[in-house]
Amino acid sequence: MDLLDFLTKEELIRFFHCKKTEMSCMAEPNIFLHQLRDHNLVPEKLYKKVVKMRCKEKRKDGVYQILDWLEKERSDSVHLFWTCVFKDHILQKYPVLRLFRNNLIDGSFRVYENLPAPVDQTERENKPVQIKKSTAKEKKRERKRKKRHEEMEEDKQPGPSCPSIPKKKKPAKKLMFFSESTAEMKRSGEEVQDEQKKEGEEEGREEEEDNTGPVHPSVFQAPSLPVSCGSVNGVLYKCRFASGSRSKSIRTEERWFTPEEFVRQELTLIDGHWKKDIRCHSKTLNYLSKKQILIVHSLLCSCNLCSPMEQDLLDEKNDDECFICDSDLGDLLCCDECPRAFHHQCHLPAVQDDSLGEKWMCTFCVLKTNQRCRQPRQMTEKEALDSSISQYILSS
Repeated sequence: MDLLDFLTKEELIRFFHCKKTEMSCMAEPNIFLHQLRDHNLVPEKLYKKVVKMRCKEKRKDGVYQILDWLEKERSDSVHLFWTCVFKDHILQKYPVLRLFRNNLIDGSFRVYENLPAPVDQTERENKPVQIKKSTAKEKKRERKRKKRHEEMEEDKQPGPSCPSIPKKKKPAKKLMFFSESTAEMKRSGEEVQDEQKKEGEEEGREEEEDNTGPVHPSVFQAPSLPVSCGSVNGVLYKCRFASGSRSKSIRTEERWFTPEEFVRQELTLIDGHWKKDIRCHSKTLNYLSKKQILIVHSLLCSCNLCSPMEQDLLDEKNDDECFICDSDLGDLLCCDECPRAFHHQCHLPAVQDDSLGEKWMCTFCVLKTNQRCRQPRQMTEKEALDSSISQYILSS
């Protein structure tokens, strides 16, 4: 069962009421609004108005207006609201919603049960009535004063022989009308142009992706795929691509890399991004993700690949299978210099637990280290011809 099924409607509405302001302050709320629109939780006219807003403050007010309308007009749909905003793709985009979900899981949302009761509407209406009565008396007194004043002025008016001085009329003010509709049309036109420009850039990237030529889906069926970023090559293992950019899923001869670390190995890229710069059979990793060839686990996944535990992160630095027999059964001995792992008996020579120190190197790394020690630098042709042959003969 879903965790929302264990909560009452009143609890969900109260929690929604207290979180409206936080939700209205989310950055880039368009995807959030699209989700509400897809589930018929927002009026179409209000949705279009808020989506077109460019000012951040106005957009926050618009999102709050939508949530306030939802609370007042569609309170029966509060269960549907929390269900649709707790989808994985929404939780990945908005971390604040992940916190809300955790509040509902651990029960910390119950702190909002002790809020003060809202002000009664009748209490607010009583005060204006008293004000109206008092102002009515004052108006009546004011009318009597004016009447007495006018009678006194009539008595003081001059007779016919006394010329009256005409009063100067004030020049009428010219009314200036500002057409808000013109400015609004101009702003909306600029917004449409910006949206069209963004859509064109996205379509251009997709066309560029398609121009690489068709690739048969069968080439992506293998559990490991060859990848490259410029001049750097490696092998991507699908089973390790669990947390996307944070998973050590790309292996080279030297070590395991996350996609972000692998991009940084190509020094010619100034502002590289793993989604568009790492390619497999001429297709980007972004393309493979959209086609569900590479699958990222849910944020709530608790498997070893998604675990933040220190031991699980250390295990990702070496292979999951024995380098000799390709089996993942039994205990594996990990090399501290390369990504290889071995069974104790598969390694040559066989390794005993009592012979292990704080740092252990496999036979391959020992040979590589010895070669570097014997040839510390590149010799010139003259130095090679003049050197003694005997010093490069391996002793048994």
